[in-house]
Amino acid sequence: MVPILILGCAEQHAGPTAAPPEPIIDVVAALPASSRCGGDSPAVQWTGLPPETNSLALTLIEPSPQGPWVHWMAWDIPFDEDGLSAGILATRAPPTQGINSSGSVGYAAPCPTEPARYELRIFALSAPLALPPTATWAELGAAIQPRTIAWGARTIEVSSADN
Repeated sequence: MVPILILGCAEQHAGPTAAPPEPIIDVVAALPASSRCGGDSPAVQWTGLPPETNSLALTLIEPSPQGPWVHWMAWDIPFDEDGLSAGILATRAPPTQGINSSGSVGYAAPCPTEPARYELRIFALSAPLALPPTATWAELGAAIQPRTIAWGARTIEVSSADN
C-alpha cells in the first residue's frame, strides 16, 4: 500500500485527506470492466480494522491537478463487515452514499480513454457519521477528520487497453 496525496488547492478541494500518518488497513479492490463506463460499483474488501472501529467510510477518487474527481463516497458502513459486494445501489443504506463529481448520489463509474489512476480509501472511524446523502466531498472530509482512527488505501491503475 502506498500513502496517497490528494492534489489541488486544499480550500477548494478539501475532502477526506486527513488521516493517521500510516495506513494499517489492507484494502483489496479493482475496477473490472463491469465497474467502468456506466457499470456498477466494484467489490471492496478490507482486513486489519482496529478493535475500536465503530463505523467505516470509503472514497474512490481520480486525482488531478485541478482537484480530485470523486467517483464514490460511502459512509456508515457497518464495522463488522469485511467488505462491500459489487453493485451497491445509491438507495441502499447502509452504507449512505454521497454526491459524486457528476452531481448524482452514489457510484459514478469511471470511463477512461487513456491510462488512468484511481485511489480507493477505507477509513476506520470511532463513531458513525450520520451525514445525509446530499453530503459533499468537503462535508465528508470535515466529518471524517476528527473520527479517523485508521485507514487503508489501494491505488488502482487502468490502462486504455482494459476498456
